[in-house]
Amino acid sequence: MHQTKVKGHTPLSGAASGGHTDVIIVLLENGGDVNQATNAGLTPVWIASQMGHTVALKLLLENGGDANPAINDGRTPVFAASQEGHTAATKLLLENGGDANKADNIGSTPMLVASLMGHTAAVKLLLENGGEVNKAPPRDGSTPISMAATQGHTATVKLLLENGGDANQADSAGATSVFAASAQGHTAALKLLLENGGDANRANNEGVTPVFFAAQEGHTGTLKLLLESGGVANQATDNGTTPMYVASQQGHTAAIKLLLENGGDVNQARNDGAKPVCIVAENGHTAALALILENGGDANEANNEGTPPLPLASQDGQTDVVRILLKHGADASLATKDGYTAVCLAAQNGHTEVLHMLLKAGANVRTSEYAGVPTLHMAAMKGHLPAVRILAESWPLDRRPWRTFLLGGGASSEQQEYQAYQAQQQPADPAPRNHLPRLYSKPDMMKEVWTFLHKPRYVDLDQLDGHGRTALETAEQCGMGEVVMLLRELSLG
Repeated sequence: MHQTKVKGHTPLSGAASGGHTDVIIVLLENGGDVNQATNAGLTPVWIASQMGHTVALKLLLENGGDANPAINDGRTPVFAASQEGHTAATKLLLENGGDANKADNIGSTPMLVASLMGHTAAVKLLLENGGEVNKAPPRDGSTPISMAATQGHTATVKLLLENGGDANQADSAGATSVFAASAQGHTAALKLLLENGGDANRANNEGVTPVFFAAQEGHTGTLKLLLESGGVANQATDNGTTPMYVASQQGHTAAIKLLLENGGDVNQARNDGAKPVCIVAENGHTAALALILENGGDANEANNEGTPPLPLASQDGQTDVVRILLKHGADASLATKDGYTAVCLAAQNGHTEVLHMLLKAGANVRTSEYAGVPTLHMAAMKGHLPAVRILAESWPLDRRPWRTFLLGGGASSEQQEYQAYQAQQQPADPAPRNHLPRLYSKPDMMKEVWTFLHKPRYVDLDQLDGHGRTALETAEQCGMGEVVMLLRELSLG
């Protein structure tokens, strides 16, 4: 009757697992060992407790079964029954000497796991049998009440509070049960905690408050309750990030509105200088952006890298963001720290709708250059023909900047390197009027510009560069066959 099989299971442990009481009786009458454990340490009592087989468990306990032997990871029968919510089995074990507080190998108690799972009846039994309401495992300091709050088990939270649960006891990260309920948006549980002394402003070890986390996650019901209970709308983390900033970052418009109604500051910067308007525009949250700007946000506020919102939005083609920024006074002439304006970035990325909006708003395309390179050339380099047309139309024909600009279309890598070297060494061209950009990255770009101009008198194919060469001579020297053929075709008219 003691024969073991796979992993040390005995006939008695098998019968306990299935709750087969008749078989258990026969095995016990014939010498079955009620406390023989498997290789993992599972006794028949432990197995019956985990499965919730109360009648089988009663038989085993009445025949000498031990209510407290732990398996290899330290979990006892009481732990197993409580974790699974088997109230009758838990009660039976406790009545037979089961330890309500014996923890597993990582310090978790039956009270902790029952609270985590929301098994309120099991928690009640543990409390009635000496279970410690605030005992926390040393590994992370999580309390039963914080575990219940994290999962939104309101009835369990209420029971724990009624029995001395500490709403402000923090875990090893400094987070309380108020923090836990706020982070997960469990408003009912949070209300109970606040009504029982929970602190709406106690921060964790990084300075993050319940208000901050509720705003970050967009839990408006929770956020409203916290603010009504004295939560501070502008309390920042250790790095200076405010609830307004994280709500803006995530685009939680309703949370932003609540913060504004409770004194939230749209212009409070982080330690690195970044403000809500920067991040909300960068992330493309249009409704949140409009709300921030309507409540004192500056459309020209640069981020911590010195870049205003408009160039960033233009670069990414965020049409709606650009429209909102322009509506609220964004200056289209402002550039990034590298010198790129919104027009430059929109053009070189081919965002034609944004480009139209910027020009309509008064952006000066003739001053939109980077390192002396006109925006039109930058668009041409990237092959954005529609952007080239828009930009070309923005200049009077007799003032278009057809300056020589060497690019490597069709040339070998060695030729491209040579051209780059030459471009660095040669003096600036004397900005001849209406000179055709000569070596665009694709010959069809040059042809497109020519087609657009219609009249040859606006383009001078014989104009010399700083080295006294024409476009054709330069193309021949660089071995750019397609460009040579095109220039010859154009010169024949």
